Amino acid sequence: MAGEDITARFEIAEDEKATQMMVYITHGIYWGTVITKQGVRLSTWLRGQAAPDYMRLLDAKGLITTAGGQPKPVAFKETNIPAEYILAYHMLPPAQDPVDYDVTEPNRSMIPVTMGIGTFFCNGYLRISTISTLAKFLDATKEIYTSVYDAEISCPIMPSLSTLKIPYLQVRKNNTVFCLR
Repeated sequence: MAGEDITARFEIAEDEKATQMMVYITHGIYWGTVITKQGVRLSTWLRGQAAPDYMRLLDAKGLITTAGGQPKPVAFKETNIPAEYILAYHMLPPAQDPVDYDVTEPNRSMIPVTMGIGTFFCNGYLRISTISTLAKFLDATKEIYTSVYDAEISCPIMPSLSTLKIPYLQVRKNNTVFCLR
């Protein structure tokens, strides 16, 4: 699929776009194509006021990761995942949005964290105030999803799944275990 024009596979309006996304839930992962308006920033989509109740994935695949072993992905024409069950999500590379912060903003630092997200581990960085700690950041942050940068995602119970390196993802704060590295 790399390099393929995914918009050719779907009927989309001129003001829409097709983007491949990956979604993590408690017991596995789903990936497929979402169709949204051009102006929707997909890397922070579920953080906004226009967040859908369901994330609709077309030409989707799902993989249950709680059983371990060598399960095979199951294909679906359409998958609708309740937003409240989504633990983390990101655009599939090479697609990406610019970061959601001002790189010149003073008094901010990137702290290294490992997160438990369902059956996955994610090593990445949280951007916090230089005078804060991980615990204070988590207590003060009221948004449902938190941005994580320069992430590497793996599944310890299924080592056959490759480690995925992505520049940016969102994790559901209240369903993620945050560990300072």
